[in-house]
Amino acid sequence: MNYLLKIAGSALLSFGFISLLHFPALSQSPGDPSNLLVISEDETPVRNAKDLKSEIRNERIIYGEMTDSRGGVPKRYKTMTIVLSAQSGNEIKKTWMAENLDHEMPGSYYYENNTNYAGDYGRLYTFEAAKKACPEGWHLPTHDEWMLLAHKFGGKRFAGGFLKVGGISDFEAQFGGRMYEEDDFKSIGKYGSYWGVAGLDSQTPVEYEFGATNTLIVISNIRNYTEYENVIQPSVANSCRCVKDEE
Repeated sequence: MNYLLKIAGSALLSFGFISLLHFPALSQSPGDPSNLLVISEDETPVRNAKDLKSEIRNERIIYGEMTDSRGGVPKRYKTMTIVLSAQSGNEIKKTWMAENLDHEMPGSYYYENNTNYAGDYGRLYTFEAAKKACPEGWHLPTHDEWMLLAHKFGGKRFAGGFLKVGGISDFEAQFGGRMYEEDDFKSIGKYGSYWGVAGLDSQTPVEYEFGATNTLIVISNIRNYTEYENVIQPSVANSCRCVKDEE
Protein backbone atom coordinates (compact mmCIF):
# COMPACT_ATOMS: atom_id res chain seq x y z
CA MET A 1 0.00 0.00 0.00
CA ASN A 2 1.30 3.47 -0.88
CA TYR A 3 0.89 6.42 1.43
CA LEU A 4 0.80 9.95 0.10
CA LEU A 5 3.06 12.60 1.56
CA LYS A 6 1.58 15.98 0.74
CA ILE A 7 3.65 18.93 1.76
CA ALA A 8 0.53 20.52 3.22
CA GLY A 9 -0.34 17.49 5.31
CA SER A 10 0.66 18.12 8.92
CA ALA A 11 -0.83 14.89 10.21
CA LEU A 12 1.68 12.64 8.47
CA LEU A 13 4.66 14.44 9.93
CA SER A 14 3.33 14.49 13.47
CA PHE A 15 4.67 10.96 14.03
CA GLY A 16 8.21 12.19 14.66
CA PHE A 17 11.27 10.34 13.47
CA ILE A 18 9.60 7.89 11.09
CA SER A 19 11.42 6.54 8.08
CA LEU A 20 10.04 8.00 4.88
CA LEU A 21 10.04 4.48 3.54
CA HIS A 22 6.38 4.58 4.57
CA PHE A 23 5.59 8.02 3.13
CA PRO A 24 7.22 8.24 -0.31
CA ALA A 25 6.14 11.09 -2.58
CA LEU A 26 7.16 14.18 -4.47
CA SER A 27 4.91 17.21 -4.63
CA GLN A 28 6.02 19.47 -7.47
CA SER A 29 3.24 21.96 -6.80
CA PRO A 30 2.34 22.04 -3.08
CA GLY A 31 -1.37 21.58 -2.57
CA ASP A 32 -2.01 20.29 -6.10
CA PRO A 33 -2.76 16.55 -5.85
CA SER A 34 -2.87 16.24 -9.66
CA ASN A 35 0.84 17.04 -9.78
CA LEU A 36 1.91 14.58 -7.11
CA LEU A 37 4.24 11.71 -8.01
CA VAL A 38 4.09 8.81 -5.60
CA ILE A 39 7.14 6.60 -5.26
CA SER A 40 6.54 2.99 -6.18
CA GLU A 41 6.26 0.54 -3.31
CA ASP A 42 8.88 -1.54 -5.15
CA GLU A 43 11.51 1.19 -4.70
CA THR A 44 14.15 -0.22 -2.33
CA PRO A 45 16.25 2.27 -0.35
CA VAL A 46 20.01 2.02 0.09
CA ARG A 47 20.82 0.38 3.41
CA ASN A 48 24.46 -0.64 3.03
CA ALA A 49 27.50 -0.55 0.72
CA LYS A 50 26.24 -3.55 -1.27
CA ASP A 51 22.96 -1.74 -2.02
CA LEU A 52 24.90 1.36 -3.04
CA LYS A 53 27.07 -0.58 -5.48
CA SER A 54 23.96 -2.09 -7.01
CA GLU A 55 22.36 1.33 -7.43
CA ILE A 56 25.52 2.68 -9.08
CA ARG A 57 25.78 -0.34 -11.38
CA ASN A 58 22.15 0.10 -12.43
CA GLU A 59 22.63 3.87 -12.88
CA ARG A 60 20.13 4.65 -10.13
CA ILE A 61 22.83 6.73 -8.44
CA ILE A 62 25.18 8.61 -10.76
CA TYR A 63 28.17 10.73 -9.79
CA GLY A 64 29.41 13.63 -11.88
CA GLU A 65 30.52 17.25 -11.84
CA MET A 66 29.14 20.68 -12.66
CA THR A 67 30.86 24.04 -13.21
CA ASP A 68 29.72 27.33 -11.72
CA SER A 69 31.18 30.01 -13.98
CA ARG A 70 30.13 33.02 -11.92
CA GLY A 71 32.61 35.43 -10.40
CA GLY A 72 35.30 35.17 -13.06
CA VAL A 73 36.92 32.04 -11.61
CA PRO A 74 34.96 28.87 -12.47
CA LYS A 75 34.29 26.54 -9.54
CA ARG A 76 33.74 22.83 -10.03
CA TYR A 77 31.43 20.89 -7.76
CA LYS A 78 30.88 17.16 -7.46
CA THR A 79 27.30 16.06 -8.13
CA MET A 80 25.13 13.10 -7.24
CA THR A 81 22.04 12.14 -9.26
CA ILE A 82 19.41 9.91 -7.66
CA VAL A 83 16.75 8.04 -9.64
CA LEU A 84 13.58 6.70 -8.04
CA SER A 85 10.62 4.85 -9.56
CA ALA A 86 7.21 6.50 -9.39
CA GLN A 87 3.99 4.53 -9.02
CA SER A 88 2.95 5.96 -12.42
CA GLY A 89 5.83 4.12 -14.07
CA ASN A 90 7.82 7.32 -14.63
CA GLU A 91 11.20 8.02 -13.10
CA ILE A 92 11.93 10.77 -10.58
CA LYS A 93 15.42 12.07 -11.22
CA LYS A 94 17.19 14.66 -9.06
CA THR A 95 20.75 15.94 -9.41
CA TRP A 96 22.32 17.44 -6.29
CA MET A 97 25.55 19.25 -5.63
CA ALA A 98 27.63 16.90 -3.50
CA GLU A 99 29.74 19.73 -2.09
CA ASN A 100 28.83 22.87 -0.16
CA LEU A 101 28.21 25.98 -2.21
CA ASP A 102 30.96 28.62 -2.14
CA HIS A 103 29.66 31.65 -4.04
CA GLU A 104 30.44 35.08 -2.66
CA MET A 105 27.46 37.41 -2.38
CA PRO A 106 25.85 39.72 0.17
CA GLY A 107 24.54 37.63 3.06
CA SER A 108 27.25 34.95 2.71
CA TYR A 109 30.05 34.29 5.16
CA TYR A 110 32.98 31.99 5.73
CA TYR A 111 32.92 30.47 9.21
CA GLU A 112 34.54 33.03 11.53
CA ASN A 113 35.22 35.03 8.35
CA ASN A 114 38.21 32.75 7.80
CA THR A 115 38.97 31.62 4.23
CA ASN A 116 40.77 28.56 5.60
CA TYR A 117 37.34 26.98 6.03
CA ALA A 118 36.36 27.50 2.39
CA GLY A 119 37.64 24.24 0.89
CA ASP A 120 35.63 21.79 2.99
CA TYR A 121 32.74 23.88 4.23
CA GLY A 122 31.96 26.50 1.60
CA ARG A 123 30.03 29.53 2.75
CA LEU A 124 27.19 30.05 5.21
CA TYR A 125 24.18 31.93 3.80
CA THR A 126 21.27 33.77 5.33
CA PHE A 127 17.97 32.46 4.02
CA GLU A 128 17.42 35.56 1.87
CA ALA A 129 20.86 35.06 0.33
CA ALA A 130 20.40 31.31 -0.06
CA LYS A 131 17.29 31.79 -2.21
CA LYS A 132 19.44 33.64 -4.75
CA ALA A 133 22.74 31.77 -4.30
CA CYS A 134 22.43 28.84 -6.69
CA PRO A 135 23.79 29.20 -10.24
CA GLU A 136 21.52 29.51 -13.26
CA GLY A 137 19.74 26.23 -13.94
CA TRP A 138 19.90 25.22 -10.28
CA HIS A 139 17.78 26.04 -7.23
CA LEU A 140 17.62 25.76 -3.46
CA PRO A 141 16.14 22.33 -2.63
CA THR A 142 12.47 22.08 -1.74
CA HIS A 143 11.31 20.08 1.25
CA ASP A 144 10.05 17.35 -1.08
CA GLU A 145 13.46 17.13 -2.76
CA TRP A 146 15.14 16.72 0.61
CA MET A 147 12.64 14.02 1.50
CA LEU A 148 13.24 12.18 -1.78
CA LEU A 149 16.95 12.20 -1.02
CA ALA A 150 16.24 10.90 2.48
CA HIS A 151 13.97 8.19 1.10
CA LYS A 152 16.71 7.01 -1.25
CA PHE A 153 18.87 6.36 1.80
CA GLY A 154 16.38 4.70 4.12
CA GLY A 155 14.27 7.62 5.37
CA LYS A 156 15.05 10.38 7.85
CA ARG A 157 15.86 7.93 10.63
CA PHE A 158 18.87 6.56 8.71
CA ALA A 159 19.65 9.02 5.91
CA GLY A 160 21.64 11.38 8.11
CA GLY A 161 24.25 8.69 8.66
CA PHE A 162 24.53 7.79 4.98
CA LEU A 163 24.59 11.38 3.69
CA LYS A 164 26.83 13.11 6.23
CA VAL A 165 30.58 13.47 5.87
CA GLY A 166 32.17 10.01 6.13
CA GLY A 167 28.94 8.24 5.09
CA ILE A 168 28.90 5.71 2.28
CA SER A 169 26.91 7.88 -0.16
CA ASP A 170 29.69 10.39 -1.03
CA PHE A 171 27.13 13.17 -0.53
CA GLU A 172 29.48 14.37 2.22
CA ALA A 173 27.20 16.75 4.13
CA GLN A 174 29.83 18.67 6.07
CA PHE A 175 29.52 19.81 9.68
CA GLY A 176 29.95 23.48 8.83
CA GLY A 177 28.20 24.83 11.92
CA ARG A 178 26.08 27.94 11.60
CA MET A 179 26.05 31.67 12.17
CA TYR A 180 23.36 32.81 14.63
CA GLU A 181 23.91 36.48 13.96
CA GLU A 182 26.73 38.42 12.38
CA ASP A 183 30.11 37.29 13.78
CA ASP A 184 28.45 34.76 16.13
CA PHE A 185 29.61 31.42 14.70
CA LYS A 186 29.14 28.10 16.49
CA SER A 187 29.50 24.32 16.23
CA ILE A 188 31.75 23.73 13.22
CA GLY A 189 32.78 20.08 13.26
CA LYS A 190 29.77 19.21 15.46
CA TYR A 191 26.86 19.55 13.08
CA GLY A 192 25.88 21.01 9.74
CA SER A 193 22.63 22.81 8.94
CA TYR A 194 21.43 23.14 5.35
CA TRP A 195 18.73 25.34 3.84
CA GLY A 196 15.63 24.25 2.02
CA VAL A 197 12.28 25.81 1.14
CA ALA A 198 8.79 24.49 1.75
CA GLY A 199 8.10 24.57 -2.01
CA LEU A 200 9.43 26.12 -5.22
CA ASP A 201 7.15 29.15 -4.80
CA SER A 202 7.42 29.29 -1.02
CA GLN A 203 9.20 31.82 1.16
CA THR A 204 9.13 29.43 4.13
CA PRO A 205 12.62 28.37 5.29
CA VAL A 206 13.30 24.80 6.40
CA GLU A 207 16.57 23.56 7.93
CA TYR A 208 18.03 20.07 7.56
CA GLU A 209 20.56 19.18 10.22
CA PHE A 210 23.25 16.50 10.18
CA GLY A 211 25.05 15.62 13.40
CA ALA A 212 26.32 12.85 15.61
CA THR A 213 23.30 10.57 15.12
CA ASN A 214 22.11 8.89 11.91
CA THR A 215 18.87 10.90 11.88
CA LEU A 216 18.28 13.74 9.45
CA ILE A 217 16.66 16.39 11.65
CA VAL A 218 14.19 18.82 10.09
CA ILE A 219 13.59 22.24 11.67
CA SER A 220 11.00 24.77 10.55
CA ASN A 221 8.86 27.65 11.75
CA ILE A 222 5.83 25.64 10.63
CA ARG A 223 4.91 22.34 12.27
CA ASN A 224 3.69 20.85 8.97
CA TYR A 225 7.24 20.19 7.83
CA THR A 226 9.09 19.18 10.95
CA GLU A 227 9.50 17.30 14.18
CA TYR A 228 11.09 20.40 15.71
CA GLU A 229 9.19 23.65 15.47
CA ASN A 230 11.54 26.56 16.05
CA VAL A 231 11.81 30.19 15.09
CA ILE A 232 14.37 30.58 12.30
CA GLN A 233 15.70 34.11 12.69
CA PRO A 234 16.57 36.15 9.57
CA SER A 235 20.13 36.55 10.86
CA VAL A 236 20.84 32.79 10.85
CA ALA A 237 23.26 31.57 8.17
CA ASN A 238 23.54 27.91 7.11
CA SER A 239 25.25 25.85 4.44
CA CYS A 240 23.73 25.39 0.96
CA ARG A 241 23.45 22.62 -1.57
CA CYS A 242 21.72 23.19 -4.91
CA VAL A 243 19.50 20.94 -7.04
CA LYS A 244 19.41 21.03 -10.83
CA ASP A 245 16.24 22.40 -12.42
CA GLU A 246 13.94 19.99 -14.21
CA GLU A 247 14.92 19.53 -17.86
